Amino acid sequence: MDPLIVEKKHNLLTITINRPEKANAFSIDMFKRLRDVLNDLNADTRTTVVLKAAGDRVFSAGVDSKEILTLPPEKKKEVYDLMVESGRLALTSNKIIIAALNGTILGMGCGLALAADIRIAADRPEVYMQMLEVDVGMFPVFVMGLAFYHFPPAIASKLVFGGEKFGLEEMRHHGFLHSVYPPDEFDRGIRRVVRVYTNKRADMIQQSKQCLCKEREMLLRNIELELGFGQQFYDNLNKGI
Repeated sequence: MDPLIVEKKHNLLTITINRPEKANAFSIDMFKRLRDVLNDLNADTRTTVVLKAAGDRVFSAGVDSKEILTLPPEKKKEVYDLMVESGRLALTSNKIIIAALNGTILGMGCGLALAADIRIAADRPEVYMQMLEVDVGMFPVFVMGLAFYHFPPAIASKLVFGGEKFGLEEMRHHGFLHSVYPPDEFDRGIRRVVRVYTNKRADMIQQSKQCLCKEREMLLRNIELELGFGQQFYDNLNKGI
């Protein structure tokens, strides 16, 4: 099976994370492919993007821990650079990106959800966000800046440093979700939201998104700062400090 399915139909590009047997965790090759797909987006004149996941329990568990967390520190840094580049391309795209959240959102799954413009969720108890980077010894690059961008500091601190679960009702309360649908109406709900944005004037969407990306320059500088601290963290690990 293709672990990352990319389908283009008319004005819609659908990216499906397709490793349900691995909790839709990202391998290195999947990050490379996602980066390349997102990198090509801006050249497409009329596209709305849906990022979704196979299965009905987990949106994404983040990185494939068996492949990535066991790497030496210098190799981990290369992977984190890939992760951040993919997230940054999503964050700065001139297209509307819709994240369809059908289950648990962990690690870089959180990063992609945070970087999207629109988030749709299935109304089920498995839908929650949790950032466990600090707990497992990973530097919280990208997710930290975006968490503090989206949420009040007290909430972001619980997410980033406390690793606490952020449930569906909390996401609703803080305006993080565009729409919530019952599980049996989730696919129809995605199509409904997609129709809204594919019927807009593409040139105005792109101009507006380009302006929004300019307004996010401070956020992008914060992410660059996080990358620098992440590099220092892994350099110290290499030196045994």
